[in-house]
Amino acid sequence: MIDIEPGHVIGQMSNVIPVMRERLERLISGTRAEVAAATAIRVAVAHYVVRSDDEDQFLDQLRHAVGIKR
Repeated sequence: MIDIEPGHVIGQMSNVIPVMRERLERLISGTRAEVAAATAIRVAVAHYVVRSDDEDQFLDQLRHAVGIKR
């Protein structure tokens, strides 16, 4: 969808990001849960909107953003 209607997708992201962030924040413990959730959502959206050569690192990047040690 991002390739066909980028304006629509970007417009929808402003509605979806707060919901995703709020839901993820409930699953994260610690004093920095809000920042960790916001960072993880931004990383996820960036991977969705802008494809790159680091797709294989996606989950590792999300884990790093929320402080999950593997």
